[in-house]
Amino acid sequence: MLPTLATAAFVLAMIAALLALVDSSLVARDAAEQLSRERALARMGFVPQVAPQDMRQRPAGRRPGNLTILQASRARALPLRFSLRQSDAA
Repeated sequence: MLPTLATAAFVLAMIAALLALVDSSLVARDAAEQLSRERALARMGFVPQVAPQDMRQRPAGRRPGNLTILQASRARALPLRFSLRQSDAA
């Protein structure tokens, strides 16, 4: 009885794994077809339009090109958390 139950569980696990592989291959094939279609359109000069909900709104303030040199250097500065602490040894 126990070997039959183990065999049935093994067969069910194999069927589930096979179905998962088939589903993944179908999804991958669809994604590959979509990418090749987009690549062909891009080669012809067409650019896909972005949905409005995927676009970010920019603030109406100053543009990055109008920064002064000091402001630009502050914006690029990195925190110095990795520097060593000063020791009292000479």
